[in-house]
Amino acid sequence: MTTIENKKNYSIKKLKKNYVILNEETGRYLFTNESGKKIIDLLDRDSRLNRLVESFSRHFEIDIMVANSHVIEFISNGEKLGIFKIKNV
Repeated sequence: MTTIENKKNYSIKKLKKNYVILNEETGRYLFTNESGKKIIDLLDRDSRLNRLVESFSRHFEIDIMVANSHVIEFISNGEKLGIFKIKNV
């Protein structure tokens, strides 16, 4: 099972229709949209990757494979930023 550790070492600011996520420890940042913000919100409820993808797919009414691609891409970018850690347990 793959889980995502949300390090919660960041802040999020809305800028018009997008969001900026600032890693408060490193000063590095990432721009994202509503879907990235939704992934962060969903992580607060469940850290299991498969559940995250299912919830994302239902929320945006998109195919599960498309949702999986979007979630993996965002989580990978977040891991590079240092705000998430992917764990295989």
